[in-house]
Amino acid sequence: MQEGSENESNASLRNDDIALMDLIGATEELEIFDSETLQQYIEFKWLKYGLAHFIFGCCMHCLYVLMMIIYINLTYLYDKPDVPHTQYTLILSIGIIYPWIYDFIQLAQDGPKAYFSDPWNYADVYYIYGSILNIFLQIFVDKWNVWVIINLSLIIVLMIIKTFFFLRIRESFTPIVIMLTNVIYDLRIFLMFYSILLFIFSLLFSVIGVGLKEI
Repeated sequence: MQEGSENESNASLRNDDIALMDLIGATEELEIFDSETLQQYIEFKWLKYGLAHFIFGCCMHCLYVLMMIIYINLTYLYDKPDVPHTQYTLILSIGIIYPWIYDFIQLAQDGPKAYFSDPWNYADVYYIYGSILNIFLQIFVDKWNVWVIINLSLIIVLMIIKTFFFLRIRESFTPIVIMLTNVIYDLRIFLMFYSILLFIFSLLFSVIGVGLKEI
């Protein structure tokens, strides 16, 4: 009888729907992170389950960045007219395979509702499927087409953001990455205003440049 009561008490202390790390991540009481026990627990979870996974993802990201650098150099900077640039798109297709598989598995496990509840996942979706779209655009559309250039530019911007994300693996890089993220978020209104000014002045200088060609 006593053994049965002990099992019931142990069962009541367990809740499969609640994870300690989720509660820690959602808390607003930052003082709890001063606890040495909690710090040791987080470090254990990171070293045991997170570090190897993020290092592998970082290596695959660096591989894609390297392939993008090679592609842009061969296609846009040192273009050879006698060599079709479409053959270089195979380089890009190799680098995007792992991110696509990883995000597809995450979407299947979490479900669309939970997956798209995180705003950063929208950026990941565009980064992956925009990269796939870029491959087809580079093959079937002129590489100097304005939409091809816009899509490729957005991919490169997201690539920079993901590079900063992976830099957080190193503890020494974490403070500066968080600082830059907070600064950019705080300046979002100014950056929007600055973008509008850049767009307007680019139109103005385009008109002036077109007029100069006629002189």
